[in-house]
Order: sequence, then C-alpha cells, then structure tokens
Amino acid sequence: MRNFLTILFTCVILFSCGDNGSTPQSSIVEFQKKLSVLDFEGCKEYCTEDTKKLIGALEGMMAMMDESQREEFLNQAKNDVPSADDYDCSIEGNTATCIHVDGEEVTLKLVDGKWLIDVSKEDLNKEDKEDL
Repeated sequence: MRNFLTILFTCVILFSCGDNGSTPQSSIVEFQKKLSVLDFEGCKEYCTEDTKKLIGALEGMMAMMDESQREEFLNQAKNDVPSADDYDCSIEGNTATCIHVDGEEVTLKLVDGKWLIDVSKEDLNKEDKEDL
C-alpha cells in the first residue's frame, strides 16, 4: 500500500490540468497547492474523469492513515510545491507533455478549454512495473 501511495502521490503532484487561460505549467502548480492542504475536491477540478477516480482513492487512503502518516504526507506535499519554471512542456493538439527538472513526465489533456491531469490506473500499473 505504501508503494502504491508513493506512486500515486508522485503522479498526482506531477500530472495536472488547468483553468481557462492557464498554461500546463501553471495548472501543475495550482494542483499541487490544493494537494498540499489536502483539498481533494479542489484537486479534482484539475483532473480528467480517470484521474478524479485516483484522487478519490487517494482521499480514501488518507482517511485510513494514522495522524503521523498524514502529517508526513502533508509535510512532503507542502515542500514539493513546484514552480512553473520547473517544467518544460510541449503541446501537440489537445495533449501537453511536461517534463519536470527531475525527469518525471506529466501528461495533460485540453478539455473544454481547460488543461486536465490525465493519469489512469493503467499508467500507475505501468510505473509500478518499471520500478521493479
């Protein structure tokens, strides 16, 4: 469960979407700000439907954590709020691929004029297998 939580947390931090007029980079930053205070409903505003399900799963896991685990998560999230300058993004059609300075890749989809995080359960499973 800890490995899943770590992977999900990393993906959630790195994969985001945005509001009208935003860039993929600014959307990532805004998403992380919401996550850093455990505003899961706010996080969902930046997500595709698949990603919203993952955020719901993260919220459920957070509810099962004891206070010290929750505090550890919050401390890490608060320290990991990125800057828009931390990402180099390329846009092809309705898809943005952003590379964080640490090499992590973020995929966003443009939906109704908003950049939305696009992470599926299959993406997480793929990353989990690559970590083995």
